[in-house]
Amino acid sequence: MARLSVPVGVSDQATRMFLLTRVVAALIESENSALADHLRAGLPPEIVDRLRSLPLSEALHFTGGDCGIFIAIDGPALHRQLARLDRLQADRRQYEYFVRGGASPQLISRLFSVSHSDVRRLRKLIAPATSSGGRPKVPQDSLRDLILTTWRELGVQQSERDRYYLLSMAFPALPIVCLESVVEDVPPASADEQGRPGRH
Repeated sequence: MARLSVPVGVSDQATRMFLLTRVVAALIESENSALADHLRAGLPPEIVDRLRSLPLSEALHFTGGDCGIFIAIDGPALHRQLARLDRLQADRRQYEYFVRGGASPQLISRLFSVSHSDVRRLRKLIAPATSSGGRPKVPQDSLRDLILTTWRELGVQQSERDRYYLLSMAFPALPIVCLESVVEDVPPASADEQGRPGRH
């Protein structure tokens, strides 16, 4: 079973000195901080008082060797933060995909909770030749029906963002704003049911 917290020894004095100064600062400046409370709970009062009053010259000698200060690595917290970073990077890549793919600022703003001005600013930066202005070209009826059938087959269980992303992947030659015009030109129920056997 994986350990929840792994202590890592500190081999160089500069790092030990930095950690000591953070410990002392917590004890001096923040009487009610979580770190100060934790230290007081685990250390005898005389050691806490000595650390709070430790002069710089003594601190340098104190950190010259193993002084009992370690870095603890919290495995689950580390994993959660890395997963969050991965999600943020994936969201950013998808955001830029929609911008480069010619999605309307209205759609991008709705899917990614960003302002229209942010969308236009990013478009100027990474896709200046892409434009979603004006009325999008309407596909022919056969292609329109295929787009709606694909939209339905993607399923309503997925998020709207993923659904549009997969729809764009299925029709890479069409700007996303064109796909929007097809999907949003009919009632949601009709768009979801388009192409279902027995329904016309």
